[in-house]
Amino acid sequence: MNRPISVLCLTAAAALIGTAHAEVVSQADNGFALAHTVSVEAEPGAVWTALINPASWWNPAHSWSGDSTNFSLDPAAGGCFCETWQNEEGQPYSVEHLRVAALIPGNQLTLRGALGPLQTYGVDGALTFLIVGQGDGTSDVMVTYNVGGYLDGMDQWAGPVDGVIAEQAERLARLINTGSPDTE
Repeated sequence: MNRPISVLCLTAAAALIGTAHAEVVSQADNGFALAHTVSVEAEPGAVWTALINPASWWNPAHSWSGDSTNFSLDPAAGGCFCETWQNEEGQPYSVEHLRVAALIPGNQLTLRGALGPLQTYGVDGALTFLIVGQGDGTSDVMVTYNVGGYLDGMDQWAGPVDGVIAEQAERLARLINTGSPDTE
């Protein structure tokens, strides 16, 4: 698919999401779809710069190491959204959280994989950030996470995962709008 058609399709999909701040779009035995929109006081380029630096906004409570500065993102197709650190004895630890599937700088980042405890099950997901400039120095960031596969009781995971994704989107927005992802 060429870039203009891809952008058009993503923009149309974003329009279908609407202006709702957060939503479990659907949930079933075989998966769920989540959608969030946050508004930020920045042009798409500045949003992009923050987005591809998850160490500056991802909540350390949702990390394996307890320290978000251990996160990195290689912004290229196939690139890793990873976490690396050493334990007290100096042994290296690492986690691949997601992998870059599609990247249009300043516009779209799609990552593939299962986050957190979902990694241990037969599921996969697509986490997409779509940045839409509003022409007035602000942007909307539309975040969708579509997860599918086999996990007994998967529909029960939609709410908790939705909470995590909502929190990450809000932290990204706070970082851009205030200079800090934290509420305090």
